[in-house]
Amino acid sequence: MSSDDRKQQSQGNEGEGSRTADRHYRQGVKHHLETHDIDEEARRAAKAVESEENDDLQAAEKAGKKRAKEFEPS
Repeated sequence: MSSDDRKQQSQGNEGEGSRTADRHYRQGVKHHLETHDIDEEARRAAKAVESEENDDLQAAEKAGKKRAKEFEPS
């Protein structure tokens, strides 16, 4: 493999600790914090957890965790 091939491959896949993914995540969080009422979102989430909706939330969490385990490296 030539050095140009290695350079192109490394640019396409940054691997674990991807700076690009980290930057995008941080930009998204910053944008959300600047454009949403975080306190109101927290109040709605607390009400949902304390309501009948909690069963649905727990089922969704369980399904998400199960799916994540399917992609976990051995």
